[in-house]
Order: sequence, then C-alpha cells, then structure tokens
Amino acid sequence: MNILYLLFICTSLALCAAENESRPYERPFKTNPVTAREIVNGWQKCTVLRGHTSYVTAVAFHPHDSALLASCAYDKTIRIWDITNPKKEPVILNGHRNIINSIAFHPRDRNVLASSSNDDTIRLWNITDPANPTILKSRMGLISSIAFNPHDPDILASASFDGEDVRVCNTASPKRAHISLFEDKDGPNSQENSPYIDSIAFSRDGALFACAASDKKIRLWRILQGEKIVETIRKTHAHRIQKVLFNSDGSRLASYDHKTICVYDTAQPQKQPQTLTDPDGAISSVAFDPQDSSRLISASGNRKVSFWKIWNS
Repeated sequence: MNILYLLFICTSLALCAAENESRPYERPFKTNPVTAREIVNGWQKCTVLRGHTSYVTAVAFHPHDSALLASCAYDKTIRIWDITNPKKEPVILNGHRNIINSIAFHPRDRNVLASSSNDDTIRLWNITDPANPTILKSRMGLISSIAFNPHDPDILASASFDGEDVRVCNTASPKRAHISLFEDKDGPNSQENSPYIDSIAFSRDGALFACAASDKKIRLWRILQGEKIVETIRKTHAHRIQKVLFNSDGSRLASYDHKTICVYDTAQPQKQPQTLTDPDGAISSVAFDPQDSSRLISASGNRKVSFWKIWNS
C-alpha cells in the first residue's frame, strides 16, 4: 500500500495519512483535525503537532529523514518535530525578530536549514547547534520565499515581497554578493511599479527555475550550461498567484490562486494549461503526489482535500 502524507496548517499541524488512490475525489475535513480519524472514512492516522502560538506559515520535511518535519510561524520561531514521536518536545530555533515566511532544508547537508523573515534576514541554521545561525542580511526588503537548487545545493534563491528582485547567493561563501536573475527587459524592475514576488521554485534536477509575481505572470528559466534562458508565460490567472511548484520529474509546473490551479507543460509553457477550478474559491495549498507525478492534491478553506488527475501529454 502506498501512503500519502497530507499536512493541514492552522495554529497547530495535523499530519494525516491516507491510502493512495488514483481517481479524483474529495473528503470533508472539520476544523478540529484531532477528530479526523473519527469523522472521515478512509483516514488511517491523524497526528496533531501543537506548540506554535500563532499562524503557521510553512512546513518542510527533511529530505534525508522523513521522520523530521520543520515548521515556522508568525510567532517568530521554527520548530523541528519528530513525527514518529509527537509527544517529544520539538527543537526550537529562536532568533528571527519578525514573522518567518519560508523554510527550506539543504538538499545534501543533513544539518542545515534556511529560513527567511520579515526582519529582512535569511538565516542558515545548523539544527544540531541552533544557537549560532549564519545571518545573511537582505538588500531586498521583506523576503517572501527561498529555495535551494537541488542540483547545486549551495545555491539559495530568494524573492522579495517588495518586488525588488529575485536573487541567488552561494551559501558556502555567504559574504559574496548576490547575483540578480532579472537582467532582461521583462523583469519586474523594468516596470514603474514593481510587482511583488510571491513564490519561487526549482525543479528537482535544478535545470528549471520558476517565479510568480503579483502581476499574475510566471517567469520560467531554463538553466543550461551556464546560460539563463527566460520565458514569460502568458497571463492565465485572473487572481494573484499564491505559489508555483514543479512535479517530481520537472515535466509539469503548477500555479494556483484561491480559485484556480493551472498546470503547464514545461516543454511547451506557452501551450494552454490544464485548468482545475474550485467552485467555492477557497484553495489554500497544492502539492504534487511524490509517487505519481500526474496527480495533484489540493486543500481548501471549505474543509476539503481534493485529488486531481492531470494529463500526461
């Protein structure tokens, strides 16, 4: 049996496991995640991780140890949980002075976690020595999103709520200058009123990089032999994009706003995307199934989890 883990984010975390099915379906989910096993036929386990005192903004599984889960929140803390022992006290990382927006584990170094915050810093934490993080001061203002390049894991990309730019830096030499990715006339800086950068993502092989901005456009970079080939995908969303993400093999790129999910063929990004619509307009989170790259899972504020089968050609 394949097991698929779903995370529901509120002021606590509910971690649920459900049988992996191939057809689209929806399951209701009440506001109290502790009772999920009792009210939903088919759920097999529900674990609630409590500790954050305010809204949880992001979660990330450890790439080498699936028992470890990191979370960050408005309470300015990062917590690292052992989901096999939910009663165990989490490791707490303190130091940010404002809301933490994004976290990412280093793809190869088991002990490194990066975080970004509204305090205008990126911090590189050694989770075995959390008292002494490396602090990277941002020149971009409020940082909305960070992502490591899986192919070149010392490369960390960061994006700004202030719309200044998307930048990359080498975390192995953090004092080196940032390198701007927006050097083309279509970059946000070319506009009189720069849009905010809401989300960034690398494909698993590091060959593709995507960015979504508040102008409702997606920019896709093909990073080949040192060249950065940028393509702007025509505007398909009617509302501001919340996030972009790649499937496991990089063949599909998904983006979503609160009403619509768009799925693009990365080989033909200008091709009309597959559009998936939530009639209630309450999409809060989307993920590709890591075991089936042709399937998407979405969570909604209307207490639903939906499974979508996307096209393969």
